[in-house]
Amino acid sequence: MTIPRVAQVLLIPLMLAGCEELFVEKLEEDIEPTPVRVATSLRVAEVQSGGNHTCARTTNDQVWCWGSNEHGALGSATSETCVGFPCSRDPLRVMSSQTFTQLAATQSGSRSCGLTQTGEPWCWGYLAGEQDGSGVLVTTQTPRRAPGSRTFARLVINDLLNCGLVDSQLWCWGSNDFGNGTSSQNSAEPLRIADSLPIADVAIGWVHRCLLTTDGRIACWGSNWYSAFGFEIPGGDPATRYNSPVLMPTELRFTQLIAGSSYTCALTAMGQTYCWGALSASGASNGGQTPPRLLAGAPTFTRLYGGPEHACGLTASGELHCWGSNLVGELGDGSTADRSTPARVKIAAAIIQVSANPVCAVTVDANLYCWGSNLTGQLAR
Repeated sequence: MTIPRVAQVLLIPLMLAGCEELFVEKLEEDIEPTPVRVATSLRVAEVQSGGNHTCARTTNDQVWCWGSNEHGALGSATSETCVGFPCSRDPLRVMSSQTFTQLAATQSGSRSCGLTQTGEPWCWGYLAGEQDGSGVLVTTQTPRRAPGSRTFARLVINDLLNCGLVDSQLWCWGSNDFGNGTSSQNSAEPLRIADSLPIADVAIGWVHRCLLTTDGRIACWGSNWYSAFGFEIPGGDPATRYNSPVLMPTELRFTQLIAGSSYTCALTAMGQTYCWGALSASGASNGGQTPPRLLAGAPTFTRLYGGPEHACGLTASGELHCWGSNLVGELGDGSTADRSTPARVKIAAAIIQVSANPVCAVTVDANLYCWGSNLTGQLAR
């Protein structure tokens, strides 16, 4: 069994404990390759999944989370365990005095965040960039206001970095291990990124980050492994960390972008999807290739959603199509076979919002469907 790069991160603590066989056995066993309705007691407005946990915001702006609670990302104490780690297979209410209007979650499940009605970022779990007085990284089960006084219109996070967008400006804080967009070291407070560019969107991959300008150009920083920037830098070493965004030399213009472990995809104003880098563990889709390539067989999409080594697109009629790695059934087609072209996920009701790791979809009737790995209870089963 070939384990994708992002799953290997979950495997490390189990390998150290001599439990690698247990991990592989459970990974193969706890798979749901077709959509199932979950958290049936909740009327859901938004879902954000974080690899091994999932959070949902209800129509009355309550936040509920389930899955792994190793770092406190559920926002509540738990007594259950999944493959040796704290977890909950039932939705737990995040206890906070704040009302959140947007959620975010990291791909490895280490942290959850939310934006309040006034744009304040609050996080719980492993707080990237924050340390206590002895230099130990901070974890908390209670939502905590991010340092500083800045507010944002949108929040995008991954394991080592948090980024906020407001007024065409991008501000990021956290670790600088793979480049935080500045030459600074780790920062607990937001730092302005690419202040000469008006920014419309940002996507954070495993070791690369990309931004989208208001006129549709893309610039990336971090590491260019598998050509995740969409172009080769002359004389550049993929292991080199680029602290400042480098503009992609292309005439193409885009309206939205996503990033996974080592790939990037972007959407044009006409709904066409272009991808580059390594999208699938098996190389099934544009593995390590550049420049951006039009995704074959894709319908016209209005929105893209990115998982570690798979991606999904939503159409104007509310149909969801996914492609890439399908190791744990994340494509929702009832199989575990990788796909280089998008396959439709069969959910009867129109879909209005998606999160891609595990893949969960909110339908127009406020129901929630999820599929993929349930190793740590992230499917609430």
